[in-house]
Amino acid sequence: MPKLGDCIVKIVEGISEGGVLVFLPSYSLLRKCERAWNPDAFQRSNRRDFWRQNDERESVWDRLVALKSKVIVESGGGQDEFEMRKQEYMDSVKDNGGW
Repeated sequence: MPKLGDCIVKIVEGISEGGVLVFLPSYSLLRKCERAWNPDAFQRSNRRDFWRQNDERESVWDRLVALKSKVIVESGGGQDEFEMRKQEYMDSVKDNGGW
């Protein structure tokens, strides 16, 4: 998971303007990536997350936020939730340049 995150960060670094959409083949993989890349958001239990990096580097999530100001993750809910996330993405791109 960390290597996939590093690859995505490298690609995003090359995109100076606008937003970036990343599609994954399943919500299950999306959740695993989210946990691996944003470990601070998943500190609910005392057990160490299997996918968490052991080093002190900045997380993939933090690096993506530094590059694009915001990371929006689709929840997998219904159509209303999807439309809300889509509008959040479009507003973020508009506010941060690229349109």
